[in-house]
Amino acid sequence: MPAFQSARPSNVPEDYIITPFGYFSPSCVQEVKEDEIVNAGLKVEKANGEMRQIEKCQYSSFSNSGIEKKVNGAETKANFDDGWQMYASSMLNDDVMIMILSWNVPSPPKVDNGHTLYFFTGAQNVGDKQLYNVLGWNQLNIHGWSVSSWVCCDSGVIYYSSPVSISAGDLIIGVIVLGKDRFVNNGEPQYIVSMMSFDHGRPQLLTQIITRNFKEPVYFIVGGAMEMYNVNSCDNFPKDGFIEFYNMFVMDENYQAPKGPFSPNYAYNICNYKIDIDEYNKLYRIKLNF
Repeated sequence: MPAFQSARPSNVPEDYIITPFGYFSPSCVQEVKEDEIVNAGLKVEKANGEMRQIEKCQYSSFSNSGIEKKVNGAETKANFDDGWQMYASSMLNDDVMIMILSWNVPSPPKVDNGHTLYFFTGAQNVGDKQLYNVLGWNQLNIHGWSVSSWVCCDSGVIYYSSPVSISAGDLIIGVIVLGKDRFVNNGEPQYIVSMMSFDHGRPQLLTQIITRNFKEPVYFIVGGAMEMYNVNSCDNFPKDGFIEFYNMFVMDENYQAPKGPFSPNYAYNICNYKIDIDEYNKLYRIKLNF
């Protein structure tokens, strides 16, 4: 993939949706409402106990660079971070129990050509089980900045919480919490992935997704990442020239901090990419410069 990619790859159908996980058929991208919970077996449960059954994805997905992943499992291997421009990561010894951090919405890009940017944090295994809190520019056909929480993948299906539009300068907080309630879901893990803000000094929920379909360990921590689609110049990035994730606290279910310091990872050396990482008293700061 070239450093800039001004259009979707030629083998990706035009109706496919841009997501933080690549290009997906619209039938394989499911919105989860505030009163719903994602259960195993492609079932989404409403607050009143009613279930809606989601169809298994019947269509290939494509990575940012156009590598196809077929629904029957046959694929040309694409890294989970294909399309990420840069990110900072670390590892836990066990499942993430809590991850909480703050960041401020940056200014709009210098030039908006209808492109899509994703800035996100979260936890995953080194594969296709991923929990992300996402700040997006032009995500899901919403012009401007919006936030949403995403869960991937279940038989090729990805889920996202109802997006909420926000403005430059807003303070947002990303939270991932693991709960194991023996009275719910037979004691299976339940993850709450949520985005919050403050209203007159009080925390306010913006959007969230609750999932009970994660049985695989989730231990790979993404402290801050940037992904782009249809970007053709450095002017397509926010005018501030950076985004900063700070006051980050991460702990696994055995109350242990990450095994080592966060490490910077770069896909390309363009637009003066640089990642600053600091840690003080088990609180982390990650700054993505572009």
